[in-house]
Amino acid sequence: MWQRLACPICTSRFSQAACCVRPLYALSPHRKNLESFVSIQPDYSLLSSTRANFERELMPVCREYNVGVIPFSPLGGGLLTGKYRRGQALPESVRASGAAGRLTEQNDAVIGTLETVAGRHGARPAQVALAWMLAQPAMTAPIVGANSVEQLQELLGTVVFRLTPDDLAEISKASDWERARTELET
Repeated sequence: MWQRLACPICTSRFSQAACCVRPLYALSPHRKNLESFVSIQPDYSLLSSTRANFERELMPVCREYNVGVIPFSPLGGGLLTGKYRRGQALPESVRASGAAGRLTEQNDAVIGTLETVAGRHGARPAQVALAWMLAQPAMTAPIVGANSVEQLQELLGTVVFRLTPDDLAEISKASDWERARTELET
């Protein structure tokens, strides 16, 4: 996976180095018979800071060059399923121990919003999180990690409904990040 490689141009990680991906992509299909990028696999979810990292840096490049986006961990390691909440005891599991450090106030508010929207649709928070993701520009398909047939069936229920524009705006607002002055001016 190329997002794990260090960028030889600016020494950033590729997942945060759109400054390097754009020139590499622009050169690849036109010079030296190189293949062009067709997709990327970023860490992308509603959780801070993964949403901000992808949307600031790579989403514009993916849209500009029609690069498919196949994000891993779209449910934030299970955090966006609603089974882990701030102030509640975590179950004994590897995923739960990884979730503990990401149970920030903002991420907990995102989970609460997912639960609210899910209630309006008779859905589960994970389905709402995936439906939000599929509604984003440049999105191809998220990679989900179901641990059982039941979990997979639940996640496949995502395709049964569509979020309204108001739902999408509510979820986006809850998971929004602070914009830099330069981002606000564009």
